[in-house]
Amino acid sequence: MSVDFSLIVPTIGRKREVERLLESITLMDYDKDSLEVIIVDQNRENLLGEIINKYASSLNILHLRVNFRGAAKARNYGLKFAKGKYIHFPDDDSFYERDTLGKVKFLLDSSNYDAVAIKVLDPVTKRNALLKFYDKEAKVNCLNFFKVTIEFNVFWRRNVLNILNGFDENLGVGTYFSSEESGDLILRALRCGYSIFYTPNIVIYHLDKRNADNEKIYKYALGFGALLRKHLKGWNLCILPYAISYVGKSFLGVILYFTFDKRKFLKYKSRLLGALRGYVESKGIY
Repeated sequence: MSVDFSLIVPTIGRKREVERLLESITLMDYDKDSLEVIIVDQNRENLLGEIINKYASSLNILHLRVNFRGAAKARNYGLKFAKGKYIHFPDDDSFYERDTLGKVKFLLDSSNYDAVAIKVLDPVTKRNALLKFYDKEAKVNCLNFFKVTIEFNVFWRRNVLNILNGFDENLGVGTYFSSEESGDLILRALRCGYSIFYTPNIVIYHLDKRNADNEKIYKYALGFGALLRKHLKGWNLCILPYAISYVGKSFLGVILYFTFDKRKFLKYKSRLLGALRGYVESKGIY
């Protein structure tokens, strides 16, 4: 039987969350024989063995234990084993609605879109998580990709990912440049002319973690700096709206909150310093 979806899950250090994700897959209104779950397990110990055994009878699970670290590298590794027509990379702490895959499949089957991005909601508040997602459908472009796409909310046609060579393994969680592997992939896809569609009518859940500490904000900003260097060097000017938004907001935040709000001032200062350092230190890569 052909495989509709390959769900590739990079994971490390999470057990309960992975179980919740697998449970949400079993509860979906979708033929489980048409799915495969590829878990790229970066744990040194066998943290997930019991959980995977629990769901092995109801889901087609490929458990790949690896000895490297890095979310982008793990996604690319899982992609090598994928058989599905469509590929999704759920975070190990995200989970699906019952109708998520059915709606995505209908949209991709009935259109020429190369990828579909969906809305991310916090499971507790039912409000936008991580980004300020639009409430209306939109074609993803240079002006909005950074507002509606993130690593785990985009479903791809497998052949498109293969042509793009997957994620840049220099970026993202587990690397020095701790973010922007998704932004890079989207930018490369747009430059190649691929069509990406965003819809708020399909949902995946993830806790809203936007209130990060300054150290994490700084590390994520390193990724933005590297992303900026990579795409400016390649004359991919599609990054300019994102760069203006990111740097502009950070600079204004430093100016506005310098006197009135030390916490917010330090947040935006961390973003600016991290972005600058990421841009400079990625010179040897890009």
